[in-house]
Amino acid sequence: MTNDQFEKELRAYKHRSPFRPFIVVLNDGRTIFVDEPAIAFDGGRAAFIGEDIVEVFDCEEVKEFKLAQEEPAA
Repeated sequence: MTNDQFEKELRAYKHRSPFRPFIVVLNDGRTIFVDEPAIAFDGGRAAFIGEDIVEVFDCEEVKEFKLAQEEPAA
């Protein structure tokens, strides 16, 4: 994903009102479930800071962002 596309899409998901959980799908198949808008990003990198998790990812790793249908199983 290009830096511009990454920042534009991530900003749209983060600032959706009301906020809806979403999933970051990485090129290697891993996923990051984002259940709150606690995301910092700039320059093609981002960090999601959850209750017990910190996930760092960059634009080149991201395949897509998509809305979560439901919370993943624990």
